[in-house]
Amino acid sequence: MKKITSLILTLCMLSLFCATFVASATTTEVSKGASYTLVTPASEGYPDDGKKLTDGKHGTHQEGLDGYYAGGDYVGFNKTELNSDGNFTILVDLGKVYDNLTQFSLGYLNETSVGITAPKSVSFSVATERNGKYTDLGKVDTTPSNPDASATYDKILETKGATGRYVLVTVTPSGYTDESGAYIAVPWTFIDEITVRANANVPGETDPDNSAPESSTPTGDEVPDTPATGDGTVIFAFVLLALSAFGMLFALFSVKKSRDF
Repeated sequence: MKKITSLILTLCMLSLFCATFVASATTTEVSKGASYTLVTPASEGYPDDGKKLTDGKHGTHQEGLDGYYAGGDYVGFNKTELNSDGNFTILVDLGKVYDNLTQFSLGYLNETSVGITAPKSVSFSVATERNGKYTDLGKVDTTPSNPDASATYDKILETKGATGRYVLVTVTPSGYTDESGAYIAVPWTFIDEITVRANANVPGETDPDNSAPESSTPTGDEVPDTPATGDGTVIFAFVLLALSAFGMLFALFSVKKSRDF
């Protein structure tokens, strides 16, 4: 009887763990269709339509075109437009405050045969108000493992749960240091997507500030690898949960049957 009781308690604990795991593993993309501002202007030759960077689509090498860059999926930034701090910056408005932001990612291109080089790094910071204080979430290295290969990438920064509505994305282009010690940026940096994901089980809050002045956008001076959605782990957790429930029912049935005899 003691063994059966211990088994039931163990299965209960396992079920609780699985339920918690399911809740924490599921994330939802909250940036799709979000509005954004190019603090650093894009090149006139590879312009932005105000939708490309949050449309949920990554660039592809389309048949008949010279390369990824020619497909029109990327926004091109030229080094002549760099901020005074040597970076490109983009401000994304998620539409409301979320207190459960867990993943931030940048999609970009490396196609050195035509002068497009993957950025050196990207950092993310968040704020609840457009002109408020931005909290730095961290930086990730975006240098490709094979610098000579033509490919599109998506680099992810994971957090435990950040709070914010506005996401400031700071992209540092690749480059080199010349003989004088000055850092020389590469000519082109191409970006196709900015993605922000949140814990799907905790809703965001309505943001009362919907009219922050556009003229006060933060500037650069002020301030592997597909996104993991957790779908596979959720299925695995549900299987464990079902097995645990079956085990408890079987144990209870066994106890009842033994008492009947």
